[in-house]
Amino acid sequence: MKHDVKNVYLSFSRRDERTAIRIAKELRSLGFVVWDDFQIAAGANWAVQVAEALERADAIVLLISPEYLASQWAQREIEYALSTAKYKGRVIPVMLRPTRDVPWILETFQRIDATPGRRNVGKHIAEALRSSAEVGSH
Repeated sequence: MKHDVKNVYLSFSRRDERTAIRIAKELRSLGFVVWDDFQIAAGANWAVQVAEALERADAIVLLISPEYLASQWAQREIEYALSTAKYKGRVIPVMLRPTRDVPWILETFQRIDATPGRRNVGKHIAEALRSSAEVGSH
């Protein structure tokens, strides 16, 4: 049975905030429900909010940059996504800038090129999310 991808967790570095906002907006305009940490209210338990959002999400989009990979939170989110059965085939790496030392496991995934000058990044992510619905269903 096919399980559509509707809820998307957007994982990114604050350094890439502007791009993350643009991508989230594009995905929302294409019908996806996108969670990003801008939705965490002041005073809320950040770790609990992130954990709940990861539980609700059908897929995770990783906005990869050198700063992203340097983040311990990003490392935890990557580990969670790669070790959680429901995300099988539903981890979408998006390269924002040339990045060295990408974890070997992410090197095995087809990535979306979102380096400066690339167009229709949100559309390409949406296509990958839609095809991941077919891959993730058994």
